[in-house]
Amino acid sequence: MEKNYYFVIGQKNLDVVEAIKLLDAHHLPYQCLEAPYIFTKNEEFELRQQGYEPHYINVAYRSCLLKKEEFNNSFLYQLLDFLGKPISDWRFDVMTYCEWPFEKEWANRLRSFVIRGCLRAYIEKLQAENRKALGFDDVAETTAEQAVAEAIKRFSSNRDYLIVHWNYFSKDSNFENFLPVLDRVFWLQNFVNVLIVTPECALYYGYRDIAREIVSFCTGTACINDNMTDFLYPIARHRMEDAEKFLKTKTAELRKAGLLW
Repeated sequence: MEKNYYFVIGQKNLDVVEAIKLLDAHHLPYQCLEAPYIFTKNEEFELRQQGYEPHYINVAYRSCLLKKEEFNNSFLYQLLDFLGKPISDWRFDVMTYCEWPFEKEWANRLRSFVIRGCLRAYIEKLQAENRKALGFDDVAETTAEQAVAEAIKRFSSNRDYLIVHWNYFSKDSNFENFLPVLDRVFWLQNFVNVLIVTPECALYYGYRDIAREIVSFCTGTACINDNMTDFLYPIARHRMEDAEKFLKTKTAELRKAGLLW
């Protein structure tokens, strides 16, 4: 980063928010965009006319969209390196927690903090600060807390799977939009095996084979990743009971096979 950069920032997470603190402290120029995080060619041209070189962070519709495919590509890491600043323990943990691919490694990465001996309060601070950076408000947090509490009541005798009905508007089915629930479920299950249902969409996080089958209960097209499925349309109301029975049966099979821990 030796040029006269102007930082154009789109979607935030904790890694980006920590970097913004550095930008403010060192009076470096930047702009935070609102969703859908688009920066036009005309705006780029104006910046270049002023002598700036745009540097994009999580900006949509740009050929140089930055993805944190490696630890060193973390925006926070780049900025600390550019400024010649040491990496504090907190910022190292932020970079570790937010490292790409986030959704695939989310549960394993949280477990790695537990294995290292980090206190639960410290890990929960990482989780909460990341959700705050992503823009979740008090309504999201309160309703998620209530939804998880209700799920615990329903599954009080056995929590190796949970079905959480979260009455909160999710703007899309991106993994991060379910973190207020998922972050809480992590502390209830060693193996995260949860179906989250909102008025608009739903997400299953857990065992890959279950994810593949749960798609059949969805009213729209689904996208399956290595260990989860998310879909843009809700589970059909008349199929909800079937979906719950299916998850219960499959979880019992996993338990019998020793695949839950």
